[in-house]
Amino acid sequence: MTDPIDAAPDLETAYLLDLTGGDRGLIDEILAAFKEDVPLRVSALSRALAAGNLAETGRLAHALKGASGSLGATCLYQRAAALEQAARGGDAARSVVLGRLVEGDLARLLARLAVEAWA
Repeated sequence: MTDPIDAAPDLETAYLLDLTGGDRGLIDEILAAFKEDVPLRVSALSRALAAGNLAETGRLAHALKGASGSLGATCLYQRAAALEQAARGGDAARSVVLGRLVEGDLARLLARLAVEAWA
């Protein structure tokens, strides 16, 4: 069975362009902050999961959801939302699976940003 989150776009470029009024300099600033901050959040999330700390996992997933949503990173946003729900619901096994998927979603997004002309 295919997860519908997998079909979500990794980055809503139209949203990002609309958000910034097409200001390429502002886009560069937003993406630079995202690329610096979000990998640290995902690393912390992975450590919380490894420690079995679902409360911290839920908090970090919530923060990741906000950061990715504000950028238009739809797939990462949806996966972080699912992880937040699983962690806050006490579902450790699902949280671990979703945490691994979040790592993959972030890796794909960062790879895309590395090759985008304006990123």
